[in-house]
Amino acid sequence: SISVPHGWEKENERHFSSYFLGVHNYVFGCSLYQCHRTWHRPMSVLHLAPMESRLQEHLDRRRREGTLRSLMPPPNPHQSRSIDANCSVESIQLSSRSPGIDFASNDYLGLARCQKQHALVQSAYERLFSGNMNSRLPMLGASGSRLLSGDSHLARSLEAELADVHNRPASLLFNSGYDANLSILSSLPYSEGDSIVMDELVHNSLVMGVRMGRLAKKRLFLFRHNDVVDLKRVLEKSSLSSSSMASTLIVVESVYSMDGDVAPLKEILNLAQAMGAGVIVDEAHGLGVYGCTNIQDLELKVGEKK
Repeated sequence: SISVPHGWEKENERHFSSYFLGVHNYVFGCSLYQCHRTWHRPMSVLHLAPMESRLQEHLDRRRREGTLRSLMPPPNPHQSRSIDANCSVESIQLSSRSPGIDFASNDYLGLARCQKQHALVQSAYERLFSGNMNSRLPMLGASGSRLLSGDSHLARSLEAELADVHNRPASLLFNSGYDANLSILSSLPYSEGDSIVMDELVHNSLVMGVRMGRLAKKRLFLFRHNDVVDLKRVLEKSSLSSSSMASTLIVVESVYSMDGDVAPLKEILNLAQAMGAGVIVDEAHGLGVYGCTNIQDLELKVGEKK
C-alpha cells in the first residue's frame, strides 16, 4: 500500500505510472493496490518501447477511432472530368469508385484540366526551347537556392509581372502560398509591444507563421470575422498596452476559401490608416477573380492603377 495526497492520483495518473518505471523490478509480476482513499488500479509493467512500436500504437489507435487518413485510389485519367474547351467543369471522378462535384481540390476554376490552358502552357514551353540549340537553354529546375545558383530569368520576369499586377515596387516568389505566409509572418522583426490583429477565420498558414515568429503570445489579437466595428474595438484594446513606438499589423484574406465571402478591404484599409496600422492581405483566392486583376479569356488584365 502506498499513500499519496488526496486527488493526486487522478491529476497525475500518467506521471504516477511513469514514476514506477524506475522501480518496476520490485513490483514485477505484481499489481499495485490500495493507494490513499482506496484507489485501486492494477499496475502493469511498462517498458520503453522502440519508436516503431509507439508509432504503430498511434496508428492502431487512429484506426480504431476512425481518424486514420489514407490516399484514395488514383482517378482514371481518361474519365477524371467532363470538360469542354471553354473550361466549364461538370463533374470530377475523385476515385475509381465515386463520381462527384469537386468541392475539395484547390483547382477552383478548373484550369488544371482546361484544354485551352493546356494549349497555352504547351505553346509557352515550346517558345522557351525552340531557339538555337547552341544558345543557353532554360534549366529544368532551380538546381539550388536562388541566393547561390538557382536564380533565373524566368523567376525574375514573373516577379516583375506580379509586382506590376499588384502595383508594388517588387515581389518575391515562394514554393507555395502556405510557405509565403509562414515565411513572412515568422521573419518580421517584431519588437516589444508590437501587435498582430487577425480575422478569426484566416488560414492556418497565417496563424502558424505568427506562432513561429518572435511576437509575444499576448500580443496576438483576434477580431470577429469581417466585422470592422469589432476590428476597431480590438485595435483600441491592443493600443492601450503598447508603446508609441510599437507597430500593429492587421492580417486578413481578400477572399476566404472555406465560405467564399469577401473581406471589406476598403473599410479595413481606411480604419488602418486612421489608426496607424499596417495591413497584410492574403490574396490566394482573390487574384484573377475579383477587382482590377480579373482574368479575361485566361489572361490577366491589369486595370487602371490606383
